[in-house]
Amino acid sequence: MSAVESPLGARDRVRIAVPRTCREIREADSSGGLELGESKPLSEFRSAPAYVLLGDPGAGKSFAFDREQEALGGDAAQVVSARDFRTFDLDSRPQWRNKTLFIDGLDETRAGSTDSRTPLDEIRAKLVRLGTPSFRLSCREADWLGSNDRQHLRTVLPDSEFTVLRLDPLDADGVGELLRSQHQVDDVGEFVRKAHLNGVGAMLDNPLTLDLLARVVGQGGDWPRSRQQVMEMACRELAGEHNDEHRIGRGEVPSETVIDAAGYLCALLLLAGMDAYSVSAHNLGPSLVRLHGLGDPPVGLARDELEHALSTSLFTAVGATEAEAAFAPLHRQVAEFLAGRYLAKQVEGGLPARRVEALMTGPADGRVVTALRGLSAWLAAHSREARRHLIAADPVGVGIYGDIGGFSHEERRRLLEALPASLMHDDMRRGDTALALRSLASADLIPAIQEMLGRVRAGRGNDAPAGVSDRGGASVTGRAGERIADDRPAALILGVLRHAEIPGAVAALAPDLMAIVRDDAVSSHLRTRALDACLRVTADSREQAEALGGLLDEIHAGSISDPDDDLRGILLKKLYPDVVGPSDVWRHIVVRSQDGYFGRLWAFADRVLLEHSREQHLAELLDALHEHAAELVPALIESRLNDLPLRVLERTLCVHGENVE
Repeated sequence: MSAVESPLGARDRVRIAVPRTCREIREADSSGGLELGESKPLSEFRSAPAYVLLGDPGAGKSFAFDREQEALGGDAAQVVSARDFRTFDLDSRPQWRNKTLFIDGLDETRAGSTDSRTPLDEIRAKLVRLGTPSFRLSCREADWLGSNDRQHLRTVLPDSEFTVLRLDPLDADGVGELLRSQHQVDDVGEFVRKAHLNGVGAMLDNPLTLDLLARVVGQGGDWPRSRQQVMEMACRELAGEHNDEHRIGRGEVPSETVIDAAGYLCALLLLAGMDAYSVSAHNLGPSLVRLHGLGDPPVGLARDELEHALSTSLFTAVGATEAEAAFAPLHRQVAEFLAGRYLAKQVEGGLPARRVEALMTGPADGRVVTALRGLSAWLAAHSREARRHLIAADPVGVGIYGDIGGFSHEERRRLLEALPASLMHDDMRRGDTALALRSLASADLIPAIQEMLGRVRAGRGNDAPAGVSDRGGASVTGRAGERIADDRPAALILGVLRHAEIPGAVAALAPDLMAIVRDDAVSSHLRTRALDACLRVTADSREQAEALGGLLDEIHAGSISDPDDDLRGILLKKLYPDVVGPSDVWRHIVVRSQDGYFGRLWAFADRVLLEHSREQHLAELLDALHEHAAELVPALIESRLNDLPLRVLERTLCVHGENVE
């Protein structure tokens, strides 16, 4: 057994009793485009030879692995940190053999590597030496190298396919279960309402941040209004001494001192790429720092204050035995927040921000190394001086992992404008980047966003090789008349608008978005995203319905192209059955795309049509199908919707079969 069973960030501390769901991320075509599958329980993938589980920090990846390992049983499965799997010799770990291996925390092993691919290469080599057992690998989604990692993992499994999964956020039932069972919240609906009212609703669907939010609100104080304020209040709560005997024996230690001491300790661990502090001379594992081997504490801190910080709830005991006691931060997110806060105070006290930045960036490209992106993001959140440099060094990381709510208008504009260059710099597939950056969809940034949307129509961007399919988001050429450009920056800003926290604040962008939808020279992929964004920022109204109905008619007439049928699928889902009725819907359903792509229109016809059809619509739907059966049925067969007429008939008979001849 490893000297440290629970390394930094490898074991989620939030224990939720609800089963987790996930979605498969599939490569849609040769261009590397991605498609999301339907949400399924993670347990459905227990028989898979191998899978990768992606998710945000604190999303529950580690605990999900624990539950899956428990379900398979200790004789059949083993959880091991990616760091330990890389570090220890296979001969010293017989418990890894002939089992399904849950290898947790690939992202954490990429810290400081000159090549982020090296840790995965070492894991692949170990798997091959073990005879390629069934395995599961977890990673922060922003640190998954997309098609590059897929390609290299395929060489480990030449005879079977592995699956890439994205862990779903907590749904409403999961949020309610956690609040009721772990925090005794009686009125879950009121808790959720106030979270959204106070601007921290985005913290609800992540198990860790929900837990921290509930800790803060549970103290009866005012509701926090930002993620940074939640983390600050939660850390102060965790830093407190709640045992009277300990408090009397040790004396009162100011919470600010405890938090500073914890921040210093966390900063050392993160910057050194280590896991925990050993308080025993007998426990000197490869990922441990001996507390009493540290030099003199920095000015303002005493050694006993460092020891006291380790004894608070900000840290947790890890190790095989009491004699090997070691202490790791409660969770990596907590460590990153505390370390960023501490370093910001040092910068404020005169430490050059550039010197701190140099500790977190790679010497070759000056970009923040993978495992320190959370630390750099919280440093940027706390320090205005440091954020000037870090916005340029890692704008995506700053936006995802920290809190940009306190940024000035100018800083947020600079962050927005720095994103395109960052996305073009590497080929990382940042699946939920747009969702994480949704606060950038704000009224004060409308001019900057309009300028970016204007570039979409102008076709300005980095040149990309011709002949690459546009579906999925890498680069576009596509069909006649489409401009050639890298479309990732455009796709990102459209995604940000699609997830806007306050849609009405950016409603003025609707005409710009609709102009992109109508522009046949823009890639169909971007036009689809623009329509999604337009529906998000535009309030439902009769005028909106009429405009969307007119757009659908123009597409049907061929005056506006829809080569992938996605625009029609989006519009029908929005308009059926209230604007486009049952007797009219059939003429829009026939799939025109000839490349075998099962897009939004096919999904509407296959699932949504019957889901949205109320009882009074079924007879009219069936009558219209019967009236035009001669041309519709062959067309539906050609569209790979062979069974749709029978399903409509079956549903109608179930509802009306006793009332008609």
